[in-house]
Amino acid sequence: MEADDKTNPPLERLKFVSIFTSNLDEFFMVRVGSLYDISRISPDEIDNKTGMNASQQLKKSMQLFQD
Repeated sequence: MEADDKTNPPLERLKFVSIFTSNLDEFFMVRVGSLYDISRISPDEIDNKTGMNASQQLKKSMQLFQD
């Protein structure tokens, strides 16, 4: 939202885009990578926070980025 705010100076907006992409990269490397590993090691294990197994969480994560 900050990167899209026209009242922010252009370089400041670019900084926000940079932060967003860095966070997205970290999300994929850490969270999605972990889910992939878990889905291969124990595919039937249900996460107590989401109520889904790792494969279901991966599928849901990918759907969010395809929309």
